[in-house]
Order: sequence, then structure tokens, then C-alpha cells
Amino acid sequence: MLVRDGTVLLRGTGIGPFELNKGEVGYLDPTGTQFIRLGLVPVFLDRDRWLRDGEPDQYGCAVR
Repeated sequence: MLVRDGTVLLRGTGIGPFELNKGEVGYLDPTGTQFIRLGLVPVFLDRDRWLRDGEPDQYGCAVR
């Protein structure tokens, strides 16, 4: 999850919630039991034109 604006809470299986704020990146592993906060934005998120230029919906989400 890359947060471009606002705050996102991630909750896994028996863990969390974990808060990510504007500019932060993190994810839950496939089992939902471990949260990982990344120090850098992965290239596939940072350079994805569709994600970068998408128009937000009524909830502020650009990805549907």
C-alpha cells in the first residue's frame, strides 16, 4: 500500500491495525500475519502511470 494522501489502517489476521500516513509504504504478507513497512517506494508503484494519474473516486481511491 502506497499512501499518497491521508491515512490508511491495515489489519491482518490477529495483528494490527498498522497506520500508514502520506508518503509511507507497507504491506501485509500473503498470510496476513506479518506487517512490513518499507523505507522506499517500490519502482512498480512509483512509476505506474495508471496509479499516479488516476482520478480518485468518492472515497479518494484511484484504484478500483
